Amino acid sequence: MKCIIVYQSKTGFTKRYAEWMQKALHCDIKDIKDVTGQMLSDYDRIIFGSYIRIEKVCGWKKFKKRLGEDSIQKLVLFATGSTSVTAVDHINGIWERSMLKEELSVIPHFYMQSGLNYEKMSLGEKLLMKVFAVIMKWKKRREGTKLSQDISKSYDHSSKKYIVPLVEYVTKQNTVK
Repeated sequence: MKCIIVYQSKTGFTKRYAEWMQKALHCDIKDIKDVTGQMLSDYDRIIFGSYIRIEKVCGWKKFKKRLGEDSIQKLVLFATGSTSVTAVDHINGIWERSMLKEELSVIPHFYMQSGLNYEKMSLGEKLLMKVFAVIMKWKKRREGTKLSQDISKSYDHSSKKYIVPLVEYVTKQNTVK
């Protein structure tokens, strides 16, 4: 089965995960900037990965349009973000905001915790995150809630262990066909 990983990465976390998966699956890999819909028509399995931005998977809708409806059965989606993998309800909310209801049950999707890299963010993104950090600190004091991570500085929680479910899924699908 011919497989490709297409990724969109802003600060490097999604690219790192895509490269780890590429080595594990021995498949092709491309940055979304270098991909056309026609190019992808040759593949039996298309893995798309991107980062979470404003509670959605960035670029997902545009990527689907590039592929067309007949490619839905080929797709696997992964997203990276700073949210802890233990925040299952929050992550499920991201999937629900990112994918159509019918896609949720048809397209396999996987979340991989990464981190924040302020050094690679634009000025606007840095400001948004700093404002969010202040709001969360205020909320923490007011409501006594715990933050899973101090979002006021860069950090990296990426781990190869987070690719295992996706790699196992794709490997199993490749042996079934």
